Amino acid sequence: ARPRNCIRDRKLVDSASSVEPYIAISYGWDTRPSFKEWEGRRVTEQALHIADRLSKRTSYALWIDAICIGQDNEPVKMVELAKMADIYLGATAVLCLVPEIDQTTCRVVEHGTEMIDLDGFCALEHAGDTHRMYVFASQGSNKALHMLFSSRWWTRVWTLREAVLNRITFLVGEKEETITISDVLKISP
Repeated sequence: ARPRNCIRDRKLVDSASSVEPYIAISYGWDTRPSFKEWEGRRVTEQALHIADRLSKRTSYALWIDAICIGQDNEPVKMVELAKMADIYLGATAVLCLVPEIDQTTCRVVEHGTEMIDLDGFCALEHAGDTHRMYVFASQGSNKALHMLFSSRWWTRVWTLREAVLNRITFLVGEKEETITISDVLKISP
């Protein structure tokens, strides 16, 4: 099922009957969201900021839940919420906005995925020692990984679900540092 609406050129467009590709955005809502009127609907200022930021970087349509799902039309909202798994699955890609990701996190994840190919890791995997496998790949108690795995985005059950539904999923930091979800999952606890 396709999303009812997407954002293109900073405008809400009907995308239900279109075959136009879109990028789905996953993020943690502000704990106390501020709403404003936009294109005839009430949307979060956070989502508008995200749309503005990302629209400058891609020609693809964007799907951002707080904008593309009308928050005040309960029947339509329920229909769209029921399609969310399909929306993430059908996206060209999923971008997960995780502010805690920085250059250090990217380097640590890259190093961890390289460690997985080493004989020591393979021996632990063969022995079924998942705890030591994690410690081996993550370099023990790494601060960057601790920040990532304790971030608001990572600890929300539905955001992780959104990330793993699509095989082309990236975690993106504030300064656009990028890691594939598949690399992070290889070394996750």
